[in-house]
Amino acid sequence: MRVTVTGASGFLGAWVVRALADAGHTTTAVVRSADPWRLRGVDGVAVVAGPTEEWPQLAATSRPEVLMLLDWAGVDAQSRQNDEVQRSNLDRWTAVTDAAVQTGASRIVGLGSQAEFGPRRDIILDDSPVAPVSAYGRVKAEAAEWLASLSRRDGVSTVWARVFSAYGPLDNEGVLLAQIADASARGDAVALSSARQAWSYLYASDAAAALAVLAGHPDAPLSCNVAHPESPVLRDIIDAFTNTLVNARPQYGAVPDAPSKVQLRASTARLSSLGWSPAVSLHVGLAATSAWLRRQPVPDPLGTGTLPARPLQS
Repeated sequence: MRVTVTGASGFLGAWVVRALADAGHTTTAVVRSADPWRLRGVDGVAVVAGPTEEWPQLAATSRPEVLMLLDWAGVDAQSRQNDEVQRSNLDRWTAVTDAAVQTGASRIVGLGSQAEFGPRRDIILDDSPVAPVSAYGRVKAEAAEWLASLSRRDGVSTVWARVFSAYGPLDNEGVLLAQIADASARGDAVALSSARQAWSYLYASDAAAALAVLAGHPDAPLSCNVAHPESPVLRDIIDAFTNTLVNARPQYGAVPDAPSKVQLRASTARLSSLGWSPAVSLHVGLAATSAWLRRQPVPDPLGTGTLPARPLQS
């Protein structure tokens, strides 16, 4: 299967490229930088680089059977509320998809988000109604509707994969686990909320494996959740993570809880029906993440050798 992945230099995109290459698919990674550090050590993948305005041409040249739209600009807290930044993503996706379909792409996989559902306390089903409260969530929901409209084209199937909290090596700086590990290295405390909410944490290789299944399975659904079916209390997750560190000092309750505490619990019924299930336990995933954040060698579960090291910060 020929698969082209946009956003392949990002956290989840790089893991998906690894999963596709490990499965033997002919994979093209569309990126901005000519030497994306997250893809170092991955064999058998064509990396094509260029500014985003060239991505439609790059996608068309690769002549994919499957196009995976995994890029998205504006995921920091401030940009998530910026409608103009968020809508630029949908414009880019439309151009890239049109070019790929014109050259024979028959399946489009789009990366959705839990943010489409807004604050929820109940279990989020694959078909739960969306109720986004941020520009990021609203445009993601609009992208889901746009992608569904493409499924009415002859010969084109589409999949909208709403990914919940993925974590693991290669993640972005500033996420919760990185903050805790870095504070521990400095001997500093970390100010946290009470962290009493349920939270679905999915290891990156399991999320990537799920997306690879959705790219190639003939019965892939129009939309589904990509999440861990278990949702432990966030405080228990943090405590398990801090047990892998030295001098970790989480200060629970130092930050007020949000007025409407979000519970992140998801059904994975549609994805599970395709034969997918998470393979990495929370204990193993947190230990690997801790080691990577502390710049220790971490084996690549989707290939040979070790994962690229965490970059040094300037």
